[in-house]
Amino acid sequence: MIIVASSAIGIALLACLGCDFRRLVDLPIRCRWLIWLALVVQVVVLSVFATHVAGPVGDGVHLLTYSLAIGFVVINRRVPGIVIMGIGELLNLIAITANGGQMPASPAAWRYTGRSIEAGFTNSGPISGARLQFLGDVFATPEGWPLANVFSIGDVVLVAGLLWLIYRGCTLPRSTNLEHTDSVALLADNTADG
Repeated sequence: MIIVASSAIGIALLACLGCDFRRLVDLPIRCRWLIWLALVVQVVVLSVFATHVAGPVGDGVHLLTYSLAIGFVVINRRVPGIVIMGIGELLNLIAITANGGQMPASPAAWRYTGRSIEAGFTNSGPISGARLQFLGDVFATPEGWPLANVFSIGDVVLVAGLLWLIYRGCTLPRSTNLEHTDSVALLADNTADG
């Protein structure tokens, strides 16, 4: 949820800079269903049904959602910002894979948020003897703040990539394919007339 909140704040800042969000429809993003499916599974299956998918099933499904996201990144790697987002996802995936399907959270960061350990699947939480803890959820927003939660360096990189994608998508020149076609046709007409 912290990713959504920080992305919303960043998008609001981009709006203040005058970004024309209508231009985002011109981005050549393919296979969007991959990222939507990954998000739906993470939000609905792993959150709503957390008590039913605890253990290896939840951890496996969690890893599967990252596979879908990586496929989306590979297919769309030429779109500005997508590779940066992919690097953030990869950093998270490395930490999650090293810890058997769960993102390791720093116990200190976890306490700072005021959160308690919940029953069922959790995508992030304190893990005894966590591997690659520095890639885990080691940052936190404090208890009492809206959406107090832990987050990782991968999450920061992911949000930076998303904001870069939006900024570049809103400021890059529109596709020049039509303009190029018209210029070639005009050049051909002038050559025929000359």
